[in-house]
Amino acid sequence: MLTPVQLETIKSALGLEIERPKYEVVKTIGENMEIRKYEPTKWVSTSMEGEADHYKSQYQRTMFYKLFNYISGENDVKEKISMTSPVTVQYNSNDTIQPLSQVKMTMGFYVPHDKQAKTPDPTNKDTFLRSEPEMTVAVVKFGGYASTQDFLSHRDLLIKALGEEAKNYDTVNMMTAGYDPPFKPVNRTNEVWLKKIN
Repeated sequence: MLTPVQLETIKSALGLEIERPKYEVVKTIGENMEIRKYEPTKWVSTSMEGEADHYKSQYQRTMFYKLFNYISGENDVKEKISMTSPVTVQYNSNDTIQPLSQVKMTMGFYVPHDKQAKTPDPTNKDTFLRSEPEMTVAVVKFGGYASTQDFLSHRDLLIKALGEEAKNYDTVNMMTAGYDPPFKPVNRTNEVWLKKIN
């Protein structure tokens, strides 16, 4: 018998619907680019610091499994929670992020809608709940298995497409979003989000 978490992972691999945070498209700004407004959300998160370009090899697995353990029952009520998408990573730095930039990376799993109001607390000290207020983001979407350089290149394309409007967005920091498990080989979806600040 498959657990709910295993079932959701299989559904995701097959391209079937799993829960995502709700948003409305405010405007389309270019090919595979748009402005979105997200409603307030809660995320279970964990953070690490290091070079941005080492994210995939050194940090992704460590952070992912801390969050996966949380939804698998490593919480104060030992409850299994459904997998959602996307898996986001917030990159924070003092200057515009480049491959060798020292960054703080915060990975997040979206908390399912039915758990948003009453969310189990993590029991791992490195894992925490994070609330995001309503936010507007500029988004660029692309496929394939994304490297750090892919995310940075698409960030630059997004900033260029924003033109004069880029001054209203946080172009120093960025968020990345991945919608697919590693074993899904085709029709993959990756995104870069830049938060509106003005």
